Amino acid sequence: MLKEDSKSIKTSTESFEKQLLQQKDETGELILKLKSETGLGMKKKTLSKENQDKIIRLNELRESLGARAGENERTISC
Repeated sequence: MLKEDSKSIKTSTESFEKQLLQQKDETGELILKLKSETGLGMKKKTLSKENQDKIIRLNELRESLGARAGENERTISC
């Protein structure tokens, strides 16, 4: 009876260790996916901000060029 109990405990321990390793692997994979998703989200946010800045600069440049073109027309007309 004692041998059977010992064998059962050993089998149970091995099973537990196997499950623990499997969960550790799954957790590692999930952490990698999360880091990747977070990195992509941050990169997307950065690119979006850069694009917004470019749009603002282009709009300012267009306004500046439009103002200069108006000044040039007035100078030529006079």
